[in-house]
Formats: sequence, structure tokens, C-alpha cells
Amino acid sequence: MIARMRRPAGFSWDDRKYLRNLQLHKVPFEVAALAFDDPDRLIEYDDRPFGYDEDRYYLIGNADGILLYVAHTYIAVGGEGDDKDDLITHLISARKAERSERDEYERNKAERL
Repeated sequence: MIARMRRPAGFSWDDRKYLRNLQLHKVPFEVAALAFDDPDRLIEYDDRPFGYDEDRYYLIGNADGILLYVAHTYIAVGGEGDDKDDLITHLISARKAERSERDEYERNKAERL
């Protein structure tokens, strides 16, 4: 059994994907959620043509001193119909950022200065 931290408020994930992601990438989603607090984070729409039935985004951000790439989407929660105006962040996968992603993060950070 894997001991997990408490799920952060405002985040959701599929428990099977959590375990698969942990096995493949060794990044718990609880840690990945910390990357959203990085003031230099980069969030972009993922427009690659994979045929997902949802809009997906990626974040490149620092969590506990590790630069991560986090795939995610947003899910409306709350009331019925038009009352669903609260969004939660649904995590799909998280891994250490690759070199090109680290470069993208640093370029974005430098442009913001």
C-alpha cells in the first residue's frame, strides 16, 4: 500500500492514473499540485491532435525544487447547467520536465522580468 498525502483542495484525479503515474514517473499528484503555486509557472493549451474528448493543458512549474510538466484539464463543479461556474483542476499526468520544457520555462521566466 502506498501512503499518500491528503488530496489538495481544488484538485482531482483518477486513482488508477495516480498509481500508474507514480509507477512510471515517480511523481505523486499531491507534489504536482504544488507546481500550480509557482509564481513563474507556465500554463499553455495543449493543441496537439490526440483526439481527446476534453480540452487539455500543460503546466511547467517548480514543485519542491523539481521542475515538473503536468498535464491537466479543468472540470466544472457545483450546481446544474449554467450554475456550474466553479472549476477544479483535474490532474492527468505529471513528470520531471524534459530539457526542451525546462528551456521553455526559463525563456518564459526571463520574458516576464
